Amino acid sequence: MQQKDSTVAPESVQSGVSRRGMIAATTSAVVSMILAWRNSHAAQLPTTLRRRGFVPLPQVDSEPTATAILVPAAIAQQVVPRFLQDPTFSQLHDHFTAQGMNFVHSRAKVAIFVGPDGDSQQNSSLLTVLPSFKSFSQAAPSHEAASIVGVLSCDTVGGVLAGHVVVSHNPFTLSQFSILEVENGQIVTRTATRSQLESMTAADLATQLGPPAIDVGTAQVGPSVSDSDMRALATQTLTRLLRDSYAAPLYPPGAVESLVLEAPLVQKWATVQRLRYTTLLGITVLCTSTSTSSNACTSTSSSIFNAA
Repeated sequence: MQQKDSTVAPESVQSGVSRRGMIAATTSAVVSMILAWRNSHAAQLPTTLRRRGFVPLPQVDSEPTATAILVPAAIAQQVVPRFLQDPTFSQLHDHFTAQGMNFVHSRAKVAIFVGPDGDSQQNSSLLTVLPSFKSFSQAAPSHEAASIVGVLSCDTVGGVLAGHVVVSHNPFTLSQFSILEVENGQIVTRTATRSQLESMTAADLATQLGPPAIDVGTAQVGPSVSDSDMRALATQTLTRLLRDSYAAPLYPPGAVESLVLEAPLVQKWATVQRLRYTTLLGITVLCTSTSTSSNACTSTSSSIFNAA
């Protein structure tokens, strides 16, 4: 039986309903429909979700280990304030705003991930990407951009880190990649050049950058985003942000499409970060951490950048 649209939480928060309650209700309703859809083996997402702007992520590999759905902007921007309550997310946000970067909540990208044995409470998560926006001159040699990423699972925010890129002009290419993580209260930056990312294997570059500082002993086990879903989300986010009404007008003709073609590098950078958290630490399903030094999550798609 087809479910009514009312099963998805309304776009506005009702009086007396907390933001956390709204997010939980929305997630629970959507995950229930995702599971029903997956179990039915139907080709298309339910009409209820498609009409509201939910979009399945295209699979990079033939055998995904999770179901990933992009949520519409109206819901995504309501999720952002919940992440900004997290001290690590807020610290990274303040770090970039001090450099003149802005963060437009309506540009946030949020995906719901449901594991193969998922239910709405124990095996689903929200991964949020909050991209920066800052105008630039086409005549400049380059500009910089960043995104802050985090995962919300069982009302706990984890996996918070940020990605930063240098976008070279003439031609428009991604020339430098950095990952920023908070360790013992301090922001630590690890950087790779385009040349390194192109010439080194993902495993070798992950080893060179080194593992994050995580207290595995205090970490909580939760759903993990597959490498396939992570790379698909990286590509979708890169493409959608470059082509939106904020970024696209800043570029000369052809530049946006040139940067869209950088998707394979962005995907590889995502794999590098996943290997830093999984292979180097020997963990595969870590999602959130109670550690005050680093709340890490292997499901973080840490290569998703706003190239604007």
